[in-house]
Amino acid sequence: MTELTVMRHVTNGSTAVVTEGVIDAALLQNGAWTVVDWKTDSVDASEWSRRQVTYSRQVETYGDLLTGLTGLPATVRVERVLTPQSNP
Repeated sequence: MTELTVMRHVTNGSTAVVTEGVIDAALLQNGAWTVVDWKTDSVDASEWSRRQVTYSRQVETYGDLLTGLTGLPATVRVERVLTPQSNP
């Protein structure tokens, strides 16, 4: 699947938390999900390293959402896509 919108609503005491996002690609194979998020940031290696921490948390959340919705495990990865125009 591509461009899969996901959402979760959790209530913690009196606080409601809604998490939502759009998964770039999700593949269901052999009873498990693989979630991929592509990034096209045109930044140097140092800045990419800093951003990758946030991106990894984002994609891990997507994996958690799919696991919660389907009961199936998920592995996740962030892929950096560089085009000739975005190559730092």
